[in-house]
Amino acid sequence: MSIVTSDELVGNVAVTKLVDLCAKQIRAAMDEARVEIASLSQHLLGAHELAGSPQKQIDQQEVLQEVGQAIAKLQFADRLSQRLLNVAGNLGRLEELLLSDGDVGQSSWEKMLEEVSHSFTMESERRLFDEVIGANTVSDLKGQTEEALPELF
Repeated sequence: MSIVTSDELVGNVAVTKLVDLCAKQIRAAMDEARVEIASLSQHLLGAHELAGSPQKQIDQQEVLQEVGQAIAKLQFADRLSQRLLNVAGNLGRLEELLLSDGDVGQSSWEKMLEEVSHSFTMESERRLFDEVIGANTVSDLKGQTEEALPELF
């Protein structure tokens, strides 16, 4: 685990950590999607096999259960969309911060990281943020004064 202290979260380190977080969110979303697609395929195949069974009596409950599980597996698409939208939003926040007029001060980073930490809709995203950026980084930054922190750029 690579927890960054608030003193380390400056300049290129801050940008690198946020980009690393975004990359890890994309990888996690794609890994989850691969697993869910494989599982979905198995449920659909199972339902197809049950429906096409040469047996005279098809267990309707079994077919409905397979179809229901397949439909539930489709929720991965919603989770994937949420994750990728958050990544895009966080990269947009970073772009706005870096293109803003004037110096990028510690208070700007603090505000952006707070927005990032509040943007997550899933617990897995929050855990990844805590792992990459650090669970206490945002609250640590709030406790420091602008004069005590080095310039970012």
